[in-house]
Order: sequence, then C-alpha cells, then structure tokens
Amino acid sequence: MEPETLQVLSLGWYWPFLALMLFCAFGSAFFSLSEAALFSLDERGREELAESSRRGQQVRQLLAQAEELLAAILLWNLICNLLYFASSAIISFSFRGQGMPATAAMIGIGSLLGLIIFCEMVPKTLGVSYPRFWAKAVVVPMSWAVRLVERLMPFLRTLSDLTLRVVWPSFKPEPYLQVGDLERAVEWSIVNRLLLSEEQAVLQGLVALAEIRADELMWPRKRLPLLRPPVYWRDLHEAASRGGYVYISDPKTDEPVAILPLREICRELEEPLEQWAQPLACVPWCVPAADVLETLWKERRLAAAVLNEYGETLGILTLEDLLRVAFTLGMGSADRPLEREPIRYLGGNRWQVTGSTAIRRLVKHFKIPKPPTKCVTVGGLLQECLGRFPAVGDECSAGPIRLRVLDISSDGDLLVELQLTANTEKIQT
Repeated sequence: MEPETLQVLSLGWYWPFLALMLFCAFGSAFFSLSEAALFSLDERGREELAESSRRGQQVRQLLAQAEELLAAILLWNLICNLLYFASSAIISFSFRGQGMPATAAMIGIGSLLGLIIFCEMVPKTLGVSYPRFWAKAVVVPMSWAVRLVERLMPFLRTLSDLTLRVVWPSFKPEPYLQVGDLERAVEWSIVNRLLLSEEQAVLQGLVALAEIRADELMWPRKRLPLLRPPVYWRDLHEAASRGGYVYISDPKTDEPVAILPLREICRELEEPLEQWAQPLACVPWCVPAADVLETLWKERRLAAAVLNEYGETLGILTLEDLLRVAFTLGMGSADRPLEREPIRYLGGNRWQVTGSTAIRRLVKHFKIPKPPTKCVTVGGLLQECLGRFPAVGDECSAGPIRLRVLDISSDGDLLVELQLTANTEKIQT
C-alpha cells in the first residue's frame, strides 16, 4: 500500500489495524512469557511439577522436545512482531501522508517502546519470577503452537544447517602427529596420575560414608535454627542463618519438617518464606551415611531428619555435609556450630576437644584403638562413664584416653581436656 493511498484513509480504517496490533502484541507477550517460564525450570522443578498434577506432566513432556519448542516459540514470536510492525507502519504512513509527521513519529516510537516493555520485559520478568505457575498456565496453548509448526521443522532445520555451513563453515584439519603432540602426551600422562590419586581420595571418602552412622554427622537438634511459620526475612539474623539454611517446624509438634535454603531466595521478598521451603526426608539414626546420601538423591531432597526409635528428631543431616565428607574426608558438621577447632593442641600430653567431637575423629587423629563405647561423641562418652551429665572438673578414663571437663557453656557445650594414657604413644600435632 503506497503512502499516497494512505492519505485518503478515514478514522474507521485504523481500527482493524489497531485490533491486529493488539492481537499481535498479546501473542508476542504470550510467547515471551512461555519461553521465560518453561526454560527457567530446572530438573528438580520439572520433576516436582510432574508429580503434582497432570499439567505438570504435560510441562515435562513439552520440555523433553526443547529444540522443537524453542523453534516454535521463536517462529510464532517473529510472525507476531512482523504483523505488529506492519500494522504500525501503515497507520504511521497514513498520518504522515495527511500532514501530521509528529503524530506519525509518536506512533512509531510508541509502538516500539510498547513492544519492548509490555511484550518482552514484563512477560519475561513474570515468567522468571513464577516459572511453575506460568508453565502450567501456558502448556496447553504452547503444545498446540508446536503441533501447528511441526511439519515445518525439517525444512527449518535444513535451512539452519545450510546457513551455518555458508556463514560459519567448520573446516577440520587432517590429523597428523608432530613432536609437540608427543610432548603434550607425556605431560598429560603425569596429569592423569595426579587425577587418579584425586579419584582415589574421592573413592575413599565414599567408602568412609558406608562406615559412618547418620548420627555421627548430623547437626544436633538444639543447634538447629528452627522457626515456626510464618517466617519473614526480618525474623532471621546471623546466628539463625548460619550454614545458609533455616528449618521450618510443625506448629503442633515443633518437629522440623522442611528446610529453607536462604542462598536461593531473594532478600527483597516481603511475603512468607516457608512457601520456598523443601520437605525433609526421614532416616533412622543407625543407618550408614551412604544410605542417607542415596535416600536424598532418590527423593531429590536437600536434607534428612535423623530420627530415634520413637520417631523424634535427633538432628539434621544435609546433602552438603555428606558431599563434604566424600570429597574432603572431613567428619561432617558436628563441630562447625561451635566455631572452634575440634582438636586443639595445648602442649605436652594435653589436647583440648569439644563435647561434640566425634570419637571416630579422635581415633583417626591420634591413631589409637577405639575406646570401648557405643557413643559417637566425647560428650556421650563422658555421660556413659559418669552415669550423669558432666560437671566442671569431672574426670574419666576410657581405653587409651583420659578426659577432664574444663568448661560448660550456658547451652550445654562441653570443653574437655584430653590426655593419652601412659601406654599410648604420644603424638605431637
């Protein structure tokens, strides 16, 4: 349509083009929202959606063909944008032909800004902010959109391959061997030996998980940052967020039921935070840590509640703690809440340990036989020997070690002096 023809358009002729612009703007916003929401879902989010509803299963099936989905979104979005700007150009040229260039310029600029703000920025912000809600809302129309262009996919894929070969050809040189290649092969053989030693260390850590009980690695319940819902950012403080997690309790039983990963939540949120919490898995206190790791992996959980024979929560064991043990051969989180070294050398035949220091750590550190006890911590060993809760100055001997209580904090933390018995070889640290 020529500009001279557009001069004679009356006001009634603009409405079809305005309606087409609004329709295309809605379509462009819809496809932008769909792209942001669907491709913002991680693997965990897809699985949880699939388990929650039938719409969630459709979302997972749609994302299984991600290449076709993305091609359909881009194609439909391109069609909507082309029709939108074509209608805008027709109206703008008409006003310019009628001697109103300022109005024509305002229509062109306004159309561009409107498309950027309301068809790109706002929909994608909504899609990224609430991906699960919008993914379920758009999955049905997006499924139809993919089906409508399904027959065009082979043609588009062929066109894309031809374009890439012409614009960006990937020439590959013929393989041949030079002296430098031999030198690099020798260097890589040395690196491979180092990698093998690191892999061996990781395997040792995984084997160690099979020998350690869950209650040896857990965070004791009294040290858990446990909050009742509703939970807001203003309720949290530095002590409560230690470790990057807080735990949500059941209002009726005060038992921890969910974990809240603070590092994954925006600090600007003013709404209750418990909606972002993830439920805890449940494991017995006596199972090996390797079984806990397998349970967390299968159930896709961040942490597990360690329960006694009465179903009461003794503590929490996180996936992060288990991976730390596997990859660093550490002893877990029992000593970290105290923010002091679990074993500190005082001089001579004296060391300072904490009540939550694991007996297994003492055995490994001092290379001594395991004391004759079923307890897993120094505090438990003292209670077993004394038959009561320790007091300052209490002493006891257990196998190759002798313990004396130095201090007890207000919340029950023990500070203990450890000595090796005379028949045990002294180890300088």
